[in-house]
Amino acid sequence: MTDTLSLQGKVAIVTGSGRENGIGAGIALALARNGASVVVNYVSDSTKDRAAGVCRTLHAAGGKAIVVQASVETPEGAQHLVNKTLEGFETDHIDILINNAGTGFLSPITEEPNVEQLTKVFQTNVLGPFYM
Repeated sequence: MTDTLSLQGKVAIVTGSGRENGIGAGIALALARNGASVVVNYVSDSTKDRAAGVCRTLHAAGGKAIVVQASVETPEGAQHLVNKTLEGFETDHIDILINNAGTGFLSPITEEPNVEQLTKVFQTNVLGPFYM
């Protein structure tokens, strides 16, 4: 079945889209294939090359894409992501926001929860979409 959704001229941010095998990268690819200009967002230096690879995949699919490193767990990080999007696509608006960024942690059930880890999870998973 052919997808007939046209997103020509639309600007999209997909948070947490910097891993080629992740849900965010899949969403970014679908948006790009339908004509949207897409921001590939990643947070960690360790995923910089992977995010660049996602961006290349979007370009190869005929889409427009840029890569922006930013953490949505703070208002400043979210604003940086928005600013870089507006600058990168030379626009004054964002049409589509996919709040895909998320984090978690694994620990043995016998361990007490680490407050710092819980705080980071809450900031990213709950406050991140609010900041965006």
